[in-house]
Order: sequence, then C-alpha cells, then structure tokens
Amino acid sequence: MLLVIATTLCGPQAVQPPGDRPVGFLVGSFHNNHFQERFHYSMHDLTTQVLALKPDLVCGEITPGAYGQPLEGYFPLEAAWLDELARERGIRFAPVDWRMDTAKQIEAEAAEPVQVKERARAQGEKLMSGINGFAGTSIYDHLHGEDALSTIDAMYEQIIGENSVADVAAGSWHERNRRMAANCVSAAAGAKRIVMAEMNLGMMQREVERVVRDPEIKIELFSKIGGIYPQPQEFLRFLEEKR
Repeated sequence: MLLVIATTLCGPQAVQPPGDRPVGFLVGSFHNNHFQERFHYSMHDLTTQVLALKPDLVCGEITPGAYGQPLEGYFPLEAAWLDELARERGIRFAPVDWRMDTAKQIEAEAAEPVQVKERARAQGEKLMSGINGFAGTSIYDHLHGEDALSTIDAMYEQIIGENSVADVAAGSWHERNRRMAANCVSAAAGAKRIVMAEMNLGMMQREVERVVRDPEIKIELFSKIGGIYPQPQEFLRFLEEKR
C-alpha cells in the first residue's frame, strides 16, 4: 500500500534531542500489483520513492529465517528487489517479517465462525471493488484515502479482532505486525534514516507508536509520483536471476 509515515525511531530506553533522533518512513508496497500498469505504481516508482528518502537502513517483508534461502521466493518480490537495490548502493537491509505456524493457521481457518468469515469477506470485496474501479493518477493515493483505510480497519479491528480464531486464521495479523514493528526498530540501532517498505501500513503505524518512545508521527501522501515507467534494465536482470 501507498503511504509514507515519518516517525522518530528511537528505542524505548533511548533519550535523544529531537534534532538528533533517527527518522523512519513507512513506505507502502503493493506486491504483485506493481506489475499492473493501470495502477500507475510500478517497481520503478517504488524504487524512486525509497531512494529519494536517502535511507541507510531498509526493512522488508522477508523473515530472517528465509532471508537468502530458497524460501525467500515465498515472500513479496519487491522485498527481495529492495534488498538487492539496497546492497548495491551500500544501504543496510533488515528482514523483519514474521509468520505463524502454517498448521495452526489452517486449523483456525477450519474453526473460524462462519458469520465472521462472511463479514470479513464482504469487507475484502468492498476494498477490492474500490481498487478494481480505480481510474485516478495513482493507486498510491487511492489506497490511503479515508474510505480504503476505514474499510481495512473495520475488517481487522471490528470484525476479525485481536487474538481471536479469525485473527489466527488471518495469519495472526496483529501479532505479525507487532513483531515486524519491533524487529525494524531493533534493527535501527545506529541508523539515521530508516525505510520500511511493506503492505500493512495502517496497523504498522499503530504498532510503531507502541514500540517507540514519544513518537512524532507525520503522515503525508505522495501525489503524482511519476505515472507509468518502463521496467528498468536492472530489474529485468534481477527477474532473470530469480527464475
């Protein structure tokens, strides 16, 4: 998804003058939809956006255990791409994702109350209807309008809820985001400009607020981020190497 959230990322024990605090940015990714030209948010757009923030640390949606291993291919392609992009430019990359045990998730899916499942599905269909009907400048701004954010929050906070059977069936959504926020903040030691590129920005903002002491959060949308770009040659090479 497609929002930048600027916040100070200093650990709970750290006390620093405001001017010396590291600055973090949550940058929304859109997974395989970066390859859909109609959304006007290509991999090149994401790359340009991340580099414009001049980070010295990038946190991405790969679990530490899968990082650099065959199972890395299970995770969003843009995370592996940003890892390579960062390393080629001397920028540190931290794999911060967390996934629950698959067997537990499957068991929870079977036990999830039908009414909850149907209500969550209706919210998901509402979100997808807005995405599929998008015809603006960039999906980047659309997904972080009030309607889309409230639809996502209603699904995960009001319908699914925290620590419920439905939450486990959704991959322990709340716990996953909690751990990702904590992992990125832990990896941020010594960094001055941190970018976290991932999909779950609404929840992630709240989790960073829980982890970070005295957060100063500023939210702003990128507008007109460049439209459609041809895929850069370095990305085409990257795809060939991953096949």
